[in-house]
Amino acid sequence: MKTRSGRHLPVLAAALLSCAAPARSGLLPEGAFSDDARGTTAAAFLKAPPAARIEALGGGGLAAPAPDSVFFNPAALAGLRGAYAVSGYEAMLESAYRAALAFSLPGSGGTTWSAGAVFGSAGRLDLLDARGDHGGSFTHYDAALFVSAAFPLRAGGFGVSVKGIKSAIGDVSAEGAAADLGYINYSKRRGGADLALAVRNLGTPLKYESGSDPLPLELAAGALWRYDGGFRLMADGKMPVDHSPYLVVSGEYGVPVGEKASFALRAGFSSRNLEDLGAAGAVSGGFGLGLGAAAFDYAFVPYGDLGSTHRVTLSWMLGAPRPGPEPARAAPPAHPVRTVVASFAGGGAGLVVSKYLQERLGAAGAGTVPRSSPEFTAAERRLLTVQDAPSNAELAALGRAVGAERVVHGSVFFDEKEGYRIEAVMVGSASGSVLSSGAETARDGYALEEAAGRLADALLRGLP
Repeated sequence: MKTRSGRHLPVLAAALLSCAAPARSGLLPEGAFSDDARGTTAAAFLKAPPAARIEALGGGGLAAPAPDSVFFNPAALAGLRGAYAVSGYEAMLESAYRAALAFSLPGSGGTTWSAGAVFGSAGRLDLLDARGDHGGSFTHYDAALFVSAAFPLRAGGFGVSVKGIKSAIGDVSAEGAAADLGYINYSKRRGGADLALAVRNLGTPLKYESGSDPLPLELAAGALWRYDGGFRLMADGKMPVDHSPYLVVSGEYGVPVGEKASFALRAGFSSRNLEDLGAAGAVSGGFGLGLGAAAFDYAFVPYGDLGSTHRVTLSWMLGAPRPGPEPARAAPPAHPVRTVVASFAGGGAGLVVSKYLQERLGAAGAGTVPRSSPEFTAAERRLLTVQDAPSNAELAALGRAVGAERVVHGSVFFDEKEGYRIEAVMVGSASGSVLSSGAETARDGYALEEAAGRLADALLRGLP
C-alpha cells in the first residue's frame, strides 16, 4: 500500500554504508535519493521534526542545539544543563495535525537521556466508491515512541535515538522500528563554523497486509556561524530517500529582553518545494520567546496555493526555582561581587578550568560569584542552554542576572602533540563588549591549575 502524503566520523560513515547495502531487501525504494522515489515511503510524519523552531528555519538548524533537538539531532543535547520537557502541536493542511512530547534528563559526565512520543493524524477521511459516491469514512494516524542518549566528546557530542513506529489506515496497520544517529562538532575558534551530521529514520520497512513500504530515511549535514549581536547563520544539506537532495539556508537573531527574558526572530529558505510550490512555498518564518524557565516557539510555514500551517512548541526547565518574596538584603561583602566565570566549553577539562579560574580571580582580589550557588546554576541553565560558544549578548545577560559586572567564558582544546590550549574573554555585563582576553597552554591535566592562574593574571591586566 503506497501512501501520499576527526575520529568519530567513521561511526557515521558506517551508518551511511549500512543504508545503501540492504537496498535489495526493500529498505530503500526504487530510484532512491531522487524525485523518482516520491510517494514511495511510509510514516511521512517522521520526515519533518515536530519542532516549531526547526520549521521556522526552513527545516534546517541541524547544528543549532536546543532542548527540541531531541527530535532532530540527539547529539546536540550532549552537555545539556538541567532537565527539560518539550511539547509541540502543529495544525497542518485540512484537518491533519501532529503533537509531540519529550523529556530530557542530564546524567553523569555530560551524558543526556531522553524519551518521548510523536503522534500524527490525518483526521477522518471520506471513502468513495467506484462512482465517486460517499461510502463511509476512515481514519489515518501514525505514532512513534523513542528513547535517546547523547554523549559528550572532546569538542562536541554523539547521539543515538531508537524508536518504535506504528501506522494505521482504517483497519489496516503496520509496525516497525528505526534509529537516528547524530554528531556535532563545535568550532575551536571564535568565528568558526559548528558542524553537524545526522542519519534519520534508519530502520525496517512498515509491513502492511499487501506489502511493505520503506521509512523516510534522510542523510543530513549542517553548519552554523555565530556573530556578535546575537545573529546566527545556518546552512544545511539534505538527502532524503524519496526526493532529490536540497539545500536549506536560514538565520536567527536573538536578543535578551531584561534579565529573565529573550526574544528571537527566525527565517528560512528551502529549495525542496521551490519547483512544485514556487517561492511562496520555499520560505518560512517564526519567532521564539523565552521567559524564565519557559520558552515558546512559533512557526508559519506556507505551502503556496495549498494553504499554510502553524506550529508551536513549548519547552521548560523542570525544577526551575519559582519567584518568591524579596529576601532581606545582607550587608555588602568586603569585596563587591563583580566577576562571574561561566562554564568553559571543553567537557571535563573545561569545568576544571572554570573552577580553577574562579579561585585564582578571587585570590587576585576580584570579587566572584560562587559557581556552586543556586543563583548562578539556575541562571546559567536558563541563559546558556548548551556548553558551546555563547554570544557576548548571552554572556552579558548572565552577568546581569547574577549581579556581576564582568563575565568570563572560554574554551579548552586538546591536541595530542601540543596538550591543552585555553582561550578566554572577559565581557562587560552592561555593554556586552569584550573587556580583555587571553590564551594559555598546559602540557597535561596536572598543569591546568597553573595555566588558569596565568590566564587570570592576563585577563585582569588587560582590563581598561
